[in-house]
Amino acid sequence: MECDRALEALSEAIDLGPAAVPDHAEALAHCAACPGCARAAEALRRLGSIPAPEAPAGLVERVLAAAEQERAAQAPQPEQDASPAEGGGPTLVVPLTVPVRTPSRFRTAALVMAGAAVLFGAFVVMRAGIVTMTGDGTRTATELGIEPVGANGEAVPPPPLPKDFKGDVTSGPGADEAQSARTAPNLIAFGGWVYRAAPDVRAPERSALTTLGQTTTDLGSGSPGTHAVLGLQSAPQAIYLDAAAGKLMLFAIVTRTFGGERFALQADTSIARYGDWALLPSRFPAPTAADGGPTFRAHTKPDDVGATVYPLPGSDPSGGFAIPPGLPATDPGSGNPNWTWWAPAP
Repeated sequence: MECDRALEALSEAIDLGPAAVPDHAEALAHCAACPGCARAAEALRRLGSIPAPEAPAGLVERVLAAAEQERAAQAPQPEQDASPAEGGGPTLVVPLTVPVRTPSRFRTAALVMAGAAVLFGAFVVMRAGIVTMTGDGTRTATELGIEPVGANGEAVPPPPLPKDFKGDVTSGPGADEAQSARTAPNLIAFGGWVYRAAPDVRAPERSALTTLGQTTTDLGSGSPGTHAVLGLQSAPQAIYLDAAAGKLMLFAIVTRTFGGERFALQADTSIARYGDWALLPSRFPAPTAADGGPTFRAHTKPDDVGATVYPLPGSDPSGGFAIPPGLPATDPGSGNPNWTWWAPAP
């Protein structure tokens, strides 16, 4: 799906409802995997959540009453007969001249105020949308109003720090490690791929989704359980988990780019708890050297965010590559203490 159509479908869903947009679920899947569309979708969600404006109590009645008074004051008077002339002469009928109606000061002021209000409102809404949709994507989820939630909508507490951690959680050499431990993303694994909890604009109708299987996760509750996975066979970059009370939770596949191509994070074991990290698939022996050896070897060309990629010896990164731990905060795999494997995205 193209970006323009995805955003158009989301706009239609806000106006008409998801059931009236056949490709709404596919649009959500596209936006979940496209950073630019994800920001635009969040802007649409915010605009769609703005309540309709309501006039202050009594304003409509006062305006209508004032308009009625004005109408009555400017209404033409009926024709009047002149007084009969003395002597019984004929009666002269003189019509009153009705002046051309001009807008009163009340009406002119109201029109000016209404126009100013419309222009100001349009400026505020347009500016908010532009700022949201053209942001650099570096704002935190909290700044966007997105908080991690569990299966029942409750807040998810951050995972505890490791028992042997002794660094300062706000500054100093241990700050990055502590922050990574506290802000581990909400990940799940399904079908060999890793997905991250994502904000949703408006969940599609269940009838538009297909049951793809099931996975194990605690959804932040601390008690792992089995949940049905729904989605579209044609759009595996996003899936929905059937949570408590029939709630659908959106998850987007975790990706990075190399040479302009998308690669997704793989895992062959479940990620049963929020805050747990993806592991290197079991088919790869864990590297014993800092340079990835003997399992992997460093490639001369980094990926699109500057990280060194480690394909298998004698192979090309186009078929997949490993990424080491210790990545900066700007990296899609930031915070993960393990080696990870990234394959061409579905």
